[in-house]
Amino acid sequence: MEKAKAATVYCEAASTWNADHAGKPWHYALVSHDEVRINSGFKYLMENRVPPEQLHFEL
Repeated sequence: MEKAKAATVYCEAASTWNADHAGKPWHYALVSHDEVRINSGFKYLMENRVPPEQLHFEL
């Protein structure tokens, strides 16, 4: 979970910077290695990511 925390903080920092520079917000998505295949598309991966409400940690 430490990597998930660090990635979430990074996404928040990137989103803050992008908000000031006409960029898009960043969001953290945890994808199981079982879901990643050579033919997995981005939409499929986002539909099958770990739901954000299951990621329980304090920043």
